[in-house]
Amino acid sequence: MQAWLRHPSGGDRRRSFWLALISLWLVVASVGCNQVAPASQPSAGPGGQTAQPHVTKVLRLGVTKEPKDGILFGGTNTGALDPGHAFHAGLTVYDEQGLLQPRLATKIPTIDDGDWKVNSDGQMELTWRLRPGIRWQDGTPLTIDDFQLGLRVIQDDEIPLNRPAWSRMVSEIRPVDATTFTVVWRQSNILANASGPSDLAALPSHLLGRLYESGDKSAFVNSPYWSQQFVGVGPYRIKEWVLGSHLQAVANDDYVLGRPKTDELVFRYFTDTPPLVAALLAGDLDVVPVGALKAEETTTIKQAWESSNAGTAIISWNGLRVLYFQYRDPNAPWVRDLRVRRALAQMQDRQTLVETLKGGLTAVGHSLPVPDDPVYRKVEQRGLTKYGYDPRAAQQLLEESGWTKGPSGIYQNAAGQPFTIEVRTVVVAPEALQEILAESDQFKAGGLESPIFQVRQTDANRSELRAKAEGVFSNRVDDTPDAMGRFHSAQIASEANRWLGLNVWGYSNPVWDRMYDQYIVTFDVGKRQDQLADMLKLAADDVVWIPMWYELGLLNLAFRKGVRGPVASRPIQQESLWNVHTWEIE
Repeated sequence: MQAWLRHPSGGDRRRSFWLALISLWLVVASVGCNQVAPASQPSAGPGGQTAQPHVTKVLRLGVTKEPKDGILFGGTNTGALDPGHAFHAGLTVYDEQGLLQPRLATKIPTIDDGDWKVNSDGQMELTWRLRPGIRWQDGTPLTIDDFQLGLRVIQDDEIPLNRPAWSRMVSEIRPVDATTFTVVWRQSNILANASGPSDLAALPSHLLGRLYESGDKSAFVNSPYWSQQFVGVGPYRIKEWVLGSHLQAVANDDYVLGRPKTDELVFRYFTDTPPLVAALLAGDLDVVPVGALKAEETTTIKQAWESSNAGTAIISWNGLRVLYFQYRDPNAPWVRDLRVRRALAQMQDRQTLVETLKGGLTAVGHSLPVPDDPVYRKVEQRGLTKYGYDPRAAQQLLEESGWTKGPSGIYQNAAGQPFTIEVRTVVVAPEALQEILAESDQFKAGGLESPIFQVRQTDANRSELRAKAEGVFSNRVDDTPDAMGRFHSAQIASEANRWLGLNVWGYSNPVWDRMYDQYIVTFDVGKRQDQLADMLKLAADDVVWIPMWYELGLLNLAFRKGVRGPVASRPIQQESLWNVHTWEIE
C-alpha cells in the first residue's frame, strides 16, 4: 500500500486545501447581490392610501453545465435534465421519496384501474389522461399531436440525441379524445408509467411540425428552438440567454400547476467549481443544484455555513462503487473458481479506502440499494453475505484453490505462473486514478501482481477498452430499477454491437437471466422488490462484483438560508428542479 494511503488525514488535507482555495476566491468575489427588487414605485390607491409595490423575487442558481446543445435530451449525467424540468414538463415526476407522481397527467396509469393493460403476448397499452387547460408558453393549447410528434422525433435515427432503450418498444400513440391518448407498447416494461420531460416528450407541432415534415433534418436539428428560442409547458420560460454567461427565466403565468412562487430564475454558468463555490459563500448565489458539487466541496460549504447557520448543504449517495470482474476469459482464475472471487473481495481494506480516498464522507457498501431502503432490508433478511477485510481468510481460500506463494511473495499456480489481476477504469478526474492505484495496492499487499490501466475520455475506442479489461473494472452500479439488466447475457458488449452492450464485463449466468426476465415483467411492486432482493442476494453469494463503498458522485446541492423548497435527490431522478415551481425565497 502506498504511504499516503496509510494516513486517514488525507480527507482533512483536501478539505483544508479547499477552505484555503475558497478563502482566496472570497477575497476577489463581489459580496452581496440583491435577490429582490421593487418592480415599480409606490402609487396612491383608493382613498389616498399608498399601494405597496410588487417585489420581484429572483432566485440565482449556479451551475457548471450550460445546456448549449438543447434544453431537452441532454443526456443522463447528474443534473443534465434540470433544464427540462424548469422549462418543460413530463407526464410524471418522482418526488423526494422516489415515488412516482402525476405532473401533466391527472393520474398514474395502473393495472388495477384498467389504464394499464398487459396482453398475453407481452404487448401493453397505457392510457394517459391530461390535466385540462395545458398551454404552451406562447399560449397555444397542448394537443395529442404534440406527443405524437415527440415520439416520431425520438424514434428517428437521423436525429442525433440520447435515445433510451425503451424508445424502440413503443409502436404508436393513439388518440382517444382531446385530452386522452393510449401508448401502445410492443413489449412489457415495468417503467412504462414513468415519463419525464425528455421521455414521451411533447414537442410543439405548431412550431416544429412543418419543419420536421419538410425532411430537412439538418435544419430541424439546428433550429434555435432547442436552445435560446425554446418554448415548453413548464413553470418558467426563457427571457434572455447570453451563452457562456447567464440565462434569465420568468415565471409562466399559465403553468398548469399554478404560477411559480418565485418570479424569476437567473442561471449563472461557471466553467470551474471553485469560483462557483466562492460566489455561493459570498452571497452572490442562492442555490447550487445537483451536478456541480463534489462531496468535498459540499463539505467545505457546510463547514463555512455551520457557525452562522447561513444555509444548507446536502450530500447524497448515488449507487454503489464496485470492482466488476472481467468474465470473458473462462480460464481467468476468478472466473473458474468462486473461492478466488471471495479471496479477492477479502483483500480490499474498504474501510481504510473510505477514510483515505473519500475523507470518511461515505460508508463501506455491501449491496444495493442504500441501507435505509426497504429493498436493502429484504436482502439482509435473506442473509446478505458480507466480505470484510480478512487477509488470512483470503490466503486460505487461494491456497485451497491451488495458488501458493513463490520466492518473491507473489501467488503462483502449479505451472509457476503469477496471479495477475489488472485494475482498470475510465479516468475522468484525478481521483479516479487515485482510486485504482489504491485498489491495485490492496491486491499487491495480498500477494498478487496488479497493474493498472487508464482508459481516457478521448480514446476513440473507449467502449472497446472498457469491455476488454484484464481483471477488474472500477465503476458504479446504479441504484435504479433496471440496473441489474447490465448483467443479462443478452446485453453483453461485443464487436458485433460495437462494444455498446450494457453488459460490458461479459457476465453470463442463465439463472440470473431467468430471474431478471421475470423481474422486469412483474408489475406488482412488492413482488418485484422481492425478486430484486433475490438477485442481489445471488450477486453477493456468487461475488458477481466486489462491493466497495456507496458512491458520492455529484448528487449534492447547497442553498442559502431564506430559500425554501430544494430537497435531496434520489438516484432514480438525478435532478433538483423537478419541484422548482414550489421554491420560495425570502
